[in-house]
Amino acid sequence: MIPYLVCEFSRPTVSNLVKECFGSDFPDIFKKTQLVYLFHYLKDLGAKSVLLEREYIDKDYLEDYSRYYVKCFNNGGHKCARLHFFNSKIDHTTLDKALKTSPSSEECMSIVESYLGFIVIKPLSQTFIGKTCLKQYSSLGVNEPGNKFLFKRYDVNLFGIKLNIDTVAFQEQDTVVSACATTAIWTALHGSQEKSVRQIPACSEITTNAINHIDGSSNRFPNDGLTNKQILRALDAEGLKYHNESLNEVSAKRLFDTVKYHIDSNIPLILGVVIRKQGEESGGHAVTILGYAEKDVHNVLYVHDDRLGPFAKAVITEVGKKCELTLQRKDDNGNWEEPHEFLMPQTLIVPTHKKVRISYELPRNTCQLLLTECKKWHLKTDTQISKEELDKYYSFNLKLCGISELKNTIFESDVSLANCDIEIAQLKKAQLLTHSFARFQWVASFQVNGIPAFKILFDATDIPQGNAVSWLYIENGESSKFPLSIINKCVESNISITEQHSKNFFSSLLKNFKKSKDNYADYLSTTYGDLRAPKYINKEECINGYIQENNSVRVFYDAVDDDLDEIYPEQLNLSLIWAISSNGALLIGEDKGHPTLTGFKPARISGELKKYSGKWVINYKSGRYSRDYSCVEVYLKNALNKFRSIFWKSRDALDMEKY
Repeated sequence: MIPYLVCEFSRPTVSNLVKECFGSDFPDIFKKTQLVYLFHYLKDLGAKSVLLEREYIDKDYLEDYSRYYVKCFNNGGHKCARLHFFNSKIDHTTLDKALKTSPSSEECMSIVESYLGFIVIKPLSQTFIGKTCLKQYSSLGVNEPGNKFLFKRYDVNLFGIKLNIDTVAFQEQDTVVSACATTAIWTALHGSQEKSVRQIPACSEITTNAINHIDGSSNRFPNDGLTNKQILRALDAEGLKYHNESLNEVSAKRLFDTVKYHIDSNIPLILGVVIRKQGEESGGHAVTILGYAEKDVHNVLYVHDDRLGPFAKAVITEVGKKCELTLQRKDDNGNWEEPHEFLMPQTLIVPTHKKVRISYELPRNTCQLLLTECKKWHLKTDTQISKEELDKYYSFNLKLCGISELKNTIFESDVSLANCDIEIAQLKKAQLLTHSFARFQWVASFQVNGIPAFKILFDATDIPQGNAVSWLYIENGESSKFPLSIINKCVESNISITEQHSKNFFSSLLKNFKKSKDNYADYLSTTYGDLRAPKYINKEECINGYIQENNSVRVFYDAVDDDLDEIYPEQLNLSLIWAISSNGALLIGEDKGHPTLTGFKPARISGELKKYSGKWVINYKSGRYSRDYSCVEVYLKNALNKFRSIFWKSRDALDMEKY
């Protein structure tokens, strides 16, 4: 028996290929809802050929089979079939030649380049659509501005030919070993960046994890559904942190913004809904949100709905104080049909990495509070602007980022667009890049009149009661000026606006802003240069691996009453060296090498101290510490001021070398 069959793509050929595989008594799949949806989906992809892989061992079904179906008297066996789809004309001759030649052959490349994905067919009489991975179709607008979709790379081996597809796996609900909630969890795990494809458990294992250890539950099949608590238990068993939110009376904008924050963060969401058909509620359901499209009128969410198919279009509409999702399907001509049902959101479950302790809610509340203050003060200065215009004038986006991803983004940013002193902008950029952060950060990116202004970083691994604001990064000095002035007003007047909004980190923002203004370490770096390790050590400066001790070193923290001639009365011919230490102290000693002066510790600008004709002169001739400062003469001038303030009696006798 030939291990594969190839046909032209059409609904009848797909239906009959499945019957050919499992026998003529296999149910007619021609009118099955999910198959109709998938046919239209593949039609949008331009499918031209379908290949049946007659015998395929599916990891997920094999697990489900071993847990339940193997004990059934009339089980259909453990082997599945797999349908592969292509947007070019493939026939038996094409595949035969490809298998007899090399991966670089014309026949093999035509198969690779035209591959659209696969559908696993399980040997079950009703719920036979197994793991389905199909390319995201072009009309989704995957690369259009305002749209975002999650995907994962799936590697496919077709008789040794290496194929791949970028998508998120789908399967229909198996009413025996799982229900819609289990399938939604399975899909969310496939959409999660925290799980590789091989790590994701089968639906039967997800169900077992969900119903064990919960009061009133038992490890049983068939399973008729999971409670919200059992869904959370299943995520907990996968080592994920979950955030659960009630969506009662949530607005369309609030729901869309929440989805956008998480999809932008590459986090899938499990949405619990109540189904409404013809004005009547028909039960609870769960779907997985994997994408969105921002529209001028009604925003759109894209969900994997096991009753329908992958990336189903759900339009968000406002109904009084609530919102609902309108599901639509396409007809055989590719036109959108009238809405066939409505989903009323009830709960939203967000599965994240186990280190993410803070949900999006507190950072969002903080940002909204800041925008409210900005708009309030703006209205006092510009009475001509409307509230609607202000809503567009000030805005922010929120995204959960790994610190590596965030630093890559900052590193690639162009500080020449910062509309402020370039050297200061470069310094702030370098400070952020070299600062130590927790692994996960909620990043709020503020825009003023459409121009990026600044970012606020929130430590997502902190606790809700913690000081979670970890950084304030200015992207554009001019755009940031007004919002930062509002924060400054709150700092200077000790205004507390957090009493009415306890679920935020605004007080932490004020503390961080005040700290950034009064940071002594930043002052030292700005005045005397960033810390430098000594570039090298001379042989005579090191004895048996230890830095030679310089007993002549004196440390000056503050002004002294002796002048330099009194402290160093016989130093006319003996060179002295100096350095500004990490804590801002002035170090002076005999020239035995700058590393012996500092004990090989990091220091700032350093140089020589010499006396010429009654004048004490400093320079920055230290090849170990004063190298590569971009504004070394400014630092030297500041160091001279420090010398003059410490040795105030020698003030008029102190100067610096001219360069």
